[in-house]
Amino acid sequence: MCGETSGDRMAAAVLAEFGAGAFGIGGAAAVAAGLETLSPFDDGVAMGIGDVVAKLPALFRRYQRILLAVKERRPKTALLIDYSSFNRRLLTPLAAAGVRTIWYGAPQVWAWRPRRAARFRSVATMATLFPFEPPFWTRFGVPSRWVGHPALEAPNLPRATLEATLALSADRRRLLIAPGSRPGELNRHTPVFLDAASELLKRGAFDDGVLLLPENLLLPLRTFWEGAAIARGFLVRQSPLPLTTVAGAFDGALVATGTATLEVALAGVPMVAAHCSDFLTAFLARRFLQIRYLALPNILLGRACIDELLQEQMTSSRLLDAFSRTSRTAAVAIADELRALLAPEARPSATVAALCSA
Repeated sequence: MCGETSGDRMAAAVLAEFGAGAFGIGGAAAVAAGLETLSPFDDGVAMGIGDVVAKLPALFRRYQRILLAVKERRPKTALLIDYSSFNRRLLTPLAAAGVRTIWYGAPQVWAWRPRRAARFRSVATMATLFPFEPPFWTRFGVPSRWVGHPALEAPNLPRATLEATLALSADRRRLLIAPGSRPGELNRHTPVFLDAASELLKRGAFDDGVLLLPENLLLPLRTFWEGAAIARGFLVRQSPLPLTTVAGAFDGALVATGTATLEVALAGVPMVAAHCSDFLTAFLARRFLQIRYLALPNILLGRACIDELLQEQMTSSRLLDAFSRTSRTAAVAIADELRALLAPEARPSATVAALCSA
């Protein structure tokens, strides 16, 4: 069970290690790796309370299909990948059906009302991505294990190979525009990112700007933003490769906060992170959020190593100002720190596959 592009890639990597079929919810990568999908992937892709409310009918249908499949097919193990707002609601019926659950990519409840962690006690193993998470989960009675971060499994390809794969011209300074993978965040971020990118190109900081759209994006939305970007002189690409690999073809990036910031940071690419939620989510976040940062590199290193612009701060002029403070030297140093912290020798996909098989 996964519900966004990063989770889809995590699922595919585990399935490749597992060597057996599975049924559930996944995107193009998981399906290519052998997943039999029960519901269209994009039915449940949402971020924030406002986006989720709009998706409620599709989410309810998805939930009912899954419960019926569990009842009829009686799986031994369920692999739940991130997607916590939906997957958490499966824990009780899965436990009642005697299904063992492995959760890969622990919910970040440490950032938002930590006591909710007790709701996950039926999980057999919480496979965490970050080293500080197991002690937190243990405190609430949830068995956990740090398996490492899947971004470190991304292949490191030569820039020329990436340029050929992505159909990009050689010897060009390129700006990556990565506004997110969920429809709501894509719609809120893309216009501002494109405005800032246009100015960066106009100033000669880059030769090309490339809007990277998620593979699992609904066709109407993809067509709309593809047309808007091309009309402004940008290139548009989609790629099944991990973002850490893809970022190796770029010299700078504007990135939505979340997993993407860590993936781009691991590639040593200078970036600015930004995020804008719907009104209700932003209101609740201001009341309950218990962390100083949203960008994962900042959370992990405990300092503002990259600029992040949130809500009303996310303007074209502020993105430009923040980008003027970036440098390749600093970005490479951040990448080195993150790799040392995240156990580069770990093989999270193989470890999670073994947990599922146990």
